[in-house]
Amino acid sequence: MESKDFEEQYLLNKYSKRIGEGSFGTVYLNELKTGGNTAVKVTKLDGDNQCEDGIFELKLMKSINKLGSIFLMELYDAKVFHGILTEKKKKAAKEKTKTPKLALLLSVAGTEEIEDFEIFNKEEMKSIIIQTSMAMATGEKKEFEHRHAHVSNIRVQREEGQFDYILNGVKYIVDKNGIKITLIDFGKSRIKDENGVLFYDWKTDQTLFGKNERYPEDPDLHFEIYDKMRQINGDDWASYNPKSNVLWIQYLVEKLTGFNEGMQASIFPPCKVIDKKGHHVAENERKDIAEISEQIKDCKSATEVVEIMMASEIFQNIIIRA
Repeated sequence: MESKDFEEQYLLNKYSKRIGEGSFGTVYLNELKTGGNTAVKVTKLDGDNQCEDGIFELKLMKSINKLGSIFLMELYDAKVFHGILTEKKKKAAKEKTKTPKLALLLSVAGTEEIEDFEIFNKEEMKSIIIQTSMAMATGEKKEFEHRHAHVSNIRVQREEGQFDYILNGVKYIVDKNGIKITLIDFGKSRIKDENGVLFYDWKTDQTLFGKNERYPEDPDLHFEIYDKMRQINGDDWASYNPKSNVLWIQYLVEKLTGFNEGMQASIFPPCKVIDKKGHHVAENERKDIAEISEQIKDCKSATEVVEIMMASEIFQNIIIRA
C-alpha cells in the first residue's frame, strides 16, 4: 500500500512525529483511529539484510505478545507500504518513495527514557528496578534474553496502582509507587517459540565489542555488558544464557545508584538525572539500594533475581504476599 493509504487506514493524524531510532529503523509517534497512541517503527526493506532484520523483529514481537507482560512493548499490527511518514512541515522530496518499508504498530512505551526521568524518592527507584527484573523474568518463560537493555530502551511513565505477580505458584501484590516501566527495542534479542529460536547474531557486528578499550576517553557501562555477554556465551548467540538478563539488571542498578556491586562508586557515568545537583534520592539511600547488586551477583537468571528481591528487606515495603 502507499503511505497515504496506510495513514488513512490506521492513523488519526496526517503527520507522524519522529521520536527516536530503534535497532533497525526509525520510530514515529501518532494516534490510532481506533483510539490511543501508537509508536510506528519503520524499517526500509531495500536489501536482503534489511528484509531479514525487519522479518526477524516482526516474528520476535509476535512471540513477545504471547507472554502477555504489561512491561514489554506490544505489537498491534504490521504492514508493508511505499512512501514516507513525515513530521509536519517537513519536505519528503529527498525520500525514495519506491523503497518498500515495513511498519510495526507498537504500544506506546512510557513518556520518557530513564536517562531523563526525574526520580523523586527511593521507592520510585526500587520500583524501576523490580519491574524491569520482573519483565525479564516473565520473558524467560520463552527463553528470552533482551541483550540490549540500556537505559534508552527502558521507558518510564507515572502510573498509580498495584499489579499481581506470580512466582513459583505464589501470588504477590506489588505497589507501582507511581511508576510504570516498559522494555522496548527487541532488535538484538533472543527468544524461543514453537517454531524454534529467534536471535540476532551479534557476531555480524564486531564493532560492538571492546569499545571502552578503544575509546577510554568516553567509556560507558553498557559496552562492558556487551563484552561480558560474549564471555558468557562464547560468541554463540543462538544459545540460551539468561545470565545476560542478570547483567542488565546489575547495569540498571549501577546506572541508577552510581554504585557497583562492590558498593564502590562506579567509574562509569550514571543516568544524567542522577548526576544532577539536588537529586531527590540521597547518596546513602542510593547506596542502600545498590546492595541488591551484591545479593544477586551469583544468580543465573532474572527469575532467580526476582526470587531474591521478593525476600530482600530492600523491597519489603513494596511487595506484599497475597
